[in-house]
Amino acid sequence: ILGGFSTEPWQICGSRGYYGSGDCFVFAMRSGEELEFYHHVPYKSEDVLLWADCSGFSLSGAVVVHSDFQKGSSQPSSTFGSPGLSTEGADFTILAFECWLLGGVGP
Repeated sequence: ILGGFSTEPWQICGSRGYYGSGDCFVFAMRSGEELEFYHHVPYKSEDVLLWADCSGFSLSGAVVVHSDFQKGSSQPSSTFGSPGLSTEGADFTILAFECWLLGGVGP
């Protein structure tokens, strides 16, 4: 199990190439272990937090979901100070995908 939390709605990236805030985080739970959380590492990491286009979306490479929602990848991320989060290696198959919205939409 792995995933992430974004404080902003997902959107196709504009000319800046990324967006997001330091309130984002990623997490992983390996078989038989406790849930591990990795938060943004300020001043020691890349500014890239959230990125999306027609090929998929990413939380600084720590969690990448391909556009077909069947494949993903996870690499060590200096943004979150995290190792690769998948127990299958860098590339993995998505068995189930959940997406939750907390709070309202719009002003």
